[in-house]
Amino acid sequence: MARVRHAITIASRQRSCRVDTRRLERIARGVMRIEKAPPAEVEIALVADAEIARINRRFLNHRGPTDVISFDLSDDGRGLVAQIVVSVETARRQAESRGHSTFAEAALYVTHGLLHQLGYDDHADAGRRRMHARQTHLLAKLGVRLKG
Repeated sequence: MARVRHAITIASRQRSCRVDTRRLERIARGVMRIEKAPPAEVEIALVADAEIARINRRFLNHRGPTDVISFDLSDDGRGLVAQIVVSVETARRQAESRGHSTFAEAALYVTHGLLHQLGYDDHADAGRRRMHARQTHLLAKLGVRLKG
């Protein structure tokens, strides 16, 4: 069986919190493998609240920071091309309130963004429950435990 190519790059553009980007890349690759994703090029940007707030305003017309935003940049049928932007400051705050690590929360955001790119939708209650259950399952399978 041929191995599907998933090119995943991670850039940290924030200074508030260290995140193990190699481990985060392994989590992203694991999600793509388990979900049997098509060939993909995925860029993940770890940013501060101020940067994600600017992106949120510019592209979604929403005010303030959010946890994760994902963009489908595919245009030629050669597979998935996506960018996922994660606020590490939001991840740190949420992790503290939920009782797990900032890494686990950031991994949750990356997984959430990837699932959106793979066709999951959380706008309706049924889809939200399905997506949240799937991301929790994937993270547990990949060794990331979430609390709360």
